[in-house]
Amino acid sequence: MGPGSRCLGNDIPDAQWWQMPLPESPTTKPSYIEPRSMIQGMIDEDNTQIAAFSNLAYQCASTFRETNYMGGCNGARIRFSPESEWETNEGTSDALADLEAVRTTYPDVSYADLIVLAGQTAIEAAGGLAMAFCGGRVDAASGEGSDTLAPRVYQPAVVSVKDDIEVKGLSVVEGVALFGRPKTSATLSNQFFIDLKNGTGTFSAEELALLEDDDLSAAVDSFAADEA
Repeated sequence: MGPGSRCLGNDIPDAQWWQMPLPESPTTKPSYIEPRSMIQGMIDEDNTQIAAFSNLAYQCASTFRETNYMGGCNGARIRFSPESEWETNEGTSDALADLEAVRTTYPDVSYADLIVLAGQTAIEAAGGLAMAFCGGRVDAASGEGSDTLAPRVYQPAVVSVKDDIEVKGLSVVEGVALFGRPKTSATLSNQFFIDLKNGTGTFSAEELALLEDDDLSAAVDSFAADEA
């Protein structure tokens, strides 16, 4: 059973802790233009923020499960334990600390919106297409319940990758595309997929697993060949 907001009928009980309830979304949204400009200024001063902010936004959203509509960046629980302590979230606390100045200047913008806005700004700065920002996320008061959303690890690693893509409700192509997000580079390109195919560089077990499945490797081949 997912969030209480998805329940139907007139006899809906109060949300339980295990539904990870959140405050209501604000009826009036703040302006996101000014905080976005401040984030862009931070990127202009230090382009390593492109990888940092895009990774923060990805990891914040990566807990989402289409199976029960739990997780995701709404709530910004990545600020709290246990998510803040997961190995996969290493480095995200530094990016959050850098965004604190924006949050202090624009306190009406939730941490959840700020994290996604920073990620979007970073992707656009890296060469991604301009996107309309959809705000209205709210912040959780704690990380209670996040332990049920921890990354699921299986052996071999290809099982973990395929399970993660399926649980998120992504297509194979969409799931593989996310591996190409900026990690150390300030440019959004297909270089990751070219290097992966050629064995150039060091890769995680999950990244190497993309070459071990026909459907996953076909997506890698497609991205590696796409110079658009």
